[in-house]
Amino acid sequence: MRKKYNTLLVVLVAVLAVALLSWFLPTTYFDGSSFVQNERTFVGIAELLSYPIYSYYNFIYILVYLLLIGGMYAVLNKVGAYKVIVEKVAKKFERKGMLFVTIVVCLLAAITAFTGYTFEALVFVPFIAAVTYAIGYDKVSTALVSVGGIVSGVIGNLFSVQIAGTLNDIVGAEFLSLWIPKVALLVVSAGLVILNVYLIHRKHTSLFNKVEKNMFVPTTTSKAKVWPLATLMILYLLTMILSTVNWSGAFGINAFETVNSFLGSTLLFNRYLLFVVFGSIIIYYVFKYSFNKRKLGKKSFKEVCGIKGIVFTCVSAFFMLVIIAQCILEDVTHVTTVFTKVYNFLGLNKIYITSLIGNTVAFGQWTYNEYIVIQLLFILLVSIIYRETIEETVTTVFDGFKNILYPTLVCMLAYAVLIITSNHPTLMYALKPLLELTDGLNNLTLSFVTFISGLCNTDFIYYNYGVFTLEYVTANITDTTLYPLTVIITQSMYGLAMLVAPTSIPLLFNLSSLDIKYGEWLKAIWKLFIELLAVCFIAFVIILLVI
Repeated sequence: MRKKYNTLLVVLVAVLAVALLSWFLPTTYFDGSSFVQNERTFVGIAELLSYPIYSYYNFIYILVYLLLIGGMYAVLNKVGAYKVIVEKVAKKFERKGMLFVTIVVCLLAAITAFTGYTFEALVFVPFIAAVTYAIGYDKVSTALVSVGGIVSGVIGNLFSVQIAGTLNDIVGAEFLSLWIPKVALLVVSAGLVILNVYLIHRKHTSLFNKVEKNMFVPTTTSKAKVWPLATLMILYLLTMILSTVNWSGAFGINAFETVNSFLGSTLLFNRYLLFVVFGSIIIYYVFKYSFNKRKLGKKSFKEVCGIKGIVFTCVSAFFMLVIIAQCILEDVTHVTTVFTKVYNFLGLNKIYITSLIGNTVAFGQWTYNEYIVIQLLFILLVSIIYRETIEETVTTVFDGFKNILYPTLVCMLAYAVLIITSNHPTLMYALKPLLELTDGLNNLTLSFVTFISGLCNTDFIYYNYGVFTLEYVTANITDTTLYPLTVIITQSMYGLAMLVAPTSIPLLFNLSSLDIKYGEWLKAIWKLFIELLAVCFIAFVIILLVI
């Protein structure tokens, strides 16, 4: 098989492996109160062929999100300014490659620790890879920068709803429970990733030679202005971060919910909002006239602001006078009555801000639906700013789909493992005896069971389905002070599994995109894996002794 399709083979083997388990192990699961064991439910040929199709059907929002990553960067490459940005960033870090690596790994780790981003962060991978390549790093080092940063953020996860929040809900812990060990694991994990990127890059064996061309390297350049694109990219990053941080649950900040509620209950044509809008128009043209008059001499308002300025200013002044009259003569004259009748007749009393922009979701509660909308909006704004036609934009986006199609299909196929382990839960039968080797909490057995579970679970949101449930562990631990430690063990081992699992979406996306064999990857990062495993075990033992 060609090197390019190595990751496809790896995922197919993983799918076949979990399917074969159904032929040897009975269906087992924990129903919340007791351990249930049923007869074996075989995965036949029909199911084996249909489950991959189900993965594309059931997780189509993931499919669209990943494809749009290709569409976004195809549009960026088309406008040319993107290549200039990449070159400028690379030039700034030309002899400071490790500084760039350190910044990116730390940022990814911190963002993941706060937001729970795993494959959501893949939207930033093409830019990271393009700059890393331009600086002169090999492909394995480039992949490790992205994958390692995300893994570090999962190991030391602090405030994400999907990871720490899910586990805290199961055991009844708080976000700040054992936060010092979490921060320590976050910092040490990120440090080890940075160190190993340096060592792998320094090694420069023939196995890891730098690849000059790949789908992430921009090829089109132009003299277009850079600052609009740079601003949009920064705003996109900030929006993605702000939209996912658990503001209310973790920090008690309800400002975004308040604003969202205000938008849903505020009339679009509320007189005070209209006052601000019309007043802003008047102020704009007054300042424009005053500023330009100094430069142009004695020019009339029409010559400075044009017919449009006259019309906008007059209309705005009229409505402001009406609004002022309504406010002053409230319930005194017929002004209010006339205004209200017209207001009600036009239905303006029922048009809220959300009627125009639609139902909005407060920051901290966004899902893939909102992420996809932001992707489309980003593409639209880039096209408008750089004057791309609709036909050109659509064609470019679909070209981007083709470029990213193989990594996307591989990632989506990995969800078949999740579907099989959910419909045919068998691994708990083999893992349960390990958990029962000792009474209470055992760091070693719980770590091993969690790691195996992580290898078979593509998405942490579905972590309690099919393979292993933390509820079963805590149900057999009488000392509730140990519950927060089970959270740290679970998220750490899951993060560690993401570094090597054939179902890890961040790993599969990077390996498929950068044309790296799975075996090459394991050969390159096995030392990092051992180091992270050792650090985690040392942390678990220290925490157990202290609490």
